[in-house]
Amino acid sequence: MKYLRAIFVLALFCGFSSLALADDIDFHMSVLDPPQQLNYTSIDNTDPFAVSFSACPQIIKATACFTGFNDTNTTFTSLSLVFDNSTNPKDPSDFINFLNGQTPTCDTTPALSLFGSSSCSLNEAETQYLLSFSGGSGIAPGQFFFIAETGPTAAAFGTGTGVVGITPEPDSLLLFATGVMMAGLFFFRQGWMKVSNRRI
Repeated sequence: MKYLRAIFVLALFCGFSSLALADDIDFHMSVLDPPQQLNYTSIDNTDPFAVSFSACPQIIKATACFTGFNDTNTTFTSLSLVFDNSTNPKDPSDFINFLNGQTPTCDTTPALSLFGSSSCSLNEAETQYLLSFSGGSGIAPGQFFFIAETGPTAAAFGTGTGVVGITPEPDSLLLFATGVMMAGLFFFRQGWMKVSNRRI
């Protein structure tokens, strides 16, 4: 079964990379369920974490990769990435080693995509890329996730920043709401009893 999954991911990335490389002024990024455990960054949801791309394993036909691990007990329901817009003033057409303000594409269509929607853009000052993923199944507790980029080299992105978001489970929200209502009822009764005692 693992081999079948690896073959599927290989085919997926072959199509993904050949489509992306046809456009030399665009980089493509996806957040996927990885086919194998790789060197990874352990992530909790308390602090931003550094995102540095490196070469992909041979089975993955993408330019640069990053592997993270959800080291919490909650699902990451969103992932936001920020990268500086690296530029080469001597050669603005150098889209392989520098980002040079090219248009980003965040792809959530692959079958192994962990998120269902995305918003990716270069800010108005053209200094930073803001790449946000949300929806879909998210990144479950104890799950590896894989950011794959096709286009420029890993060095073009430098070290970016990642932030994950969580949405409290409905049970937790219900428990919190019930607690607030009970506390409100308790204080209301205390106040009512004081008013009643004063009348007597």
